[in-house]
Amino acid sequence: MGGSRRGTRQEVGDRYLVSTSPGVVYKDLLIWGTRVGEDAGSAPGHVRAYDARTGKIRWTFHTIPWLGEFGYDTWPAEAFKTAGGSNSWPGMTVDTARGIVYVPTGAADARLLRRRPRGRQSVRKLAARARCDDGKRLWHFQTVHHDLWDRDLPAAPNLVTVTRDSTRVDAIAQITKSGSCSSSIARRGDRSSDRRTRGASIGSERRAAWPTQPFPVKPAPFARQTLQESDVTPSERRRFRLLRHGSLFTPPSRAGTVVLPGFDGGGEWGGAAVDPETATLYVNGSDVPWIAAMRERMPHLPRVLACGLGSPSTRRSARAATAPTGVVATAHRR
Repeated sequence: MGGSRRGTRQEVGDRYLVSTSPGVVYKDLLIWGTRVGEDAGSAPGHVRAYDARTGKIRWTFHTIPWLGEFGYDTWPAEAFKTAGGSNSWPGMTVDTARGIVYVPTGAADARLLRRRPRGRQSVRKLAARARCDDGKRLWHFQTVHHDLWDRDLPAAPNLVTVTRDSTRVDAIAQITKSGSCSSSIARRGDRSSDRRTRGASIGSERRAAWPTQPFPVKPAPFARQTLQESDVTPSERRRFRLLRHGSLFTPPSRAGTVVLPGFDGGGEWGGAAVDPETATLYVNGSDVPWIAAMRERMPHLPRVLACGLGSPSTRRSARAATAPTGVVATAHRR
């Protein structure tokens, strides 16, 4: 892991930095992401390509943009010198025919969540596309603006073929912790499925949320995104009434906010599977709700506390969506 600490433009030292997923190979390059912390003082999560023969770094994709790079102006000034996180821990996908690597990322460190963001890229949680040969950014799309719900992308995207305006096109399908699947045209990044931006709950209690969020329209969500009182076990209903709930993007609160899907998804690390013969995408989704509660900061406690909420139907489910149409074909709970 020594090579993964080089090229960060920060003194990483003994900060947490490990590899949870194997790298991907393109020609003579090994392209590697890392898992880092998301607390203040974490290491940055840049993606690096190593020469498979010599081990030297051939290029670095800065997930926290450096001066002069795309998106730099949407971050606090010189954030790249101190900010951490924004890493790609779940693995990446390479399109060897086009020489493209698709990179799902997580959030930057928690210091950037304490302020209203300067722009939608300021705390990025996105799927980025870069050239394998030199690591240059080609396009990206953002799955959540100013993330307060730990919605890091949980798995590498799938390469699929979809029908758009009666034409078959190559695309990528990215599952999310929020229980949705976004897809984009592989070469250009155009949306191959509808994603609409609409209003979302606004933060309170000293935490500002972004006023709008992107919502994929097709395929339909593969996990539940709201919880009603009737879904909760009788013994927990009194507690449920004291919590904030109702929206997929209701921010954490002092009283406690129901987060569904929970912090672990929705979509999970196992990712999705594609059957090209039937043009079907299979997803193992989680329906477990969590509670995000804010507390005054204390040295020995995390800033956001989380716990589970009893529900008679908090089980995992397997769903299948037909790739050409985005219609959910089957759903099986267990």
